Amino acid sequence: MAEKLESYEFSGSPHRQYPWDDWCDGSIWRIVCGEDYTVRTSSMRSQLAIKAKKLGMKVRTSQVRNKKDELVFQFYNEEDE
Repeated sequence: MAEKLESYEFSGSPHRQYPWDDWCDGSIWRIVCGEDYTVRTSSMRSQLAIKAKKLGMKVRTSQVRNKKDELVFQFYNEEDE
């Protein structure tokens, strides 16, 4: 029989594993694939854009290709441009 739970700690959600409060503070951040995120770099760029839209912000991104894929990004408000 199905059981209704009062609460449950879900794990593995990509939206919870990232420090969004820090990343969305307007600073310029560099994140490394395999260290800071585990999805494809194109997927991470999409997640950044989705998060910015949800917050009513914009995000600049630049992919750095070296030994490991890296993303450099900055969340900002339109009026700050």
